Amino acid sequence: MTRNSHQKDIETMAETRIDDNVAVKAYIAYPKALKRLTALLGTTPEELVAWLFLGPKLGGLSAYQNANELDRPPRFHFEYFTGEDYLSPLMACWFLESDIDQFAPSDRYIICAEQESAALNMSFNAARKALRNTPNPQ
Repeated sequence: MTRNSHQKDIETMAETRIDDNVAVKAYIAYPKALKRLTALLGTTPEELVAWLFLGPKLGGLSAYQNANELDRPPRFHFEYFTGEDYLSPLMACWFLESDIDQFAPSDRYIICAEQESAALNMSFNAARKALRNTPNPQ
């Protein structure tokens, strides 16, 4: 079995779960959730991290653990001493498909200009000038 087919099998297993009220809840894996949020909102992985820290009560999102194995998966929380790597733990996260499709963020979180300019293959000064439409300082 290839990695891609195995990943699709895992996603399919978690697509539908039934809770006590017999309501169908569909969970999607982190890569699929990020792909949808990126297509809908232009979301970056770092921005998704910020929304997970906030949680739904503060305008963010919830993620879950082991949704491919449990009918009622526990909510994901970052460890207290995560260090600087907030992205790796997301690979084990699952999201309610309805949460992702209906998400309308009240706040956006932009990563630093150096990262953005590098991703666009631009120099920092060129990116700054384009963003601010101002001349370089003398």
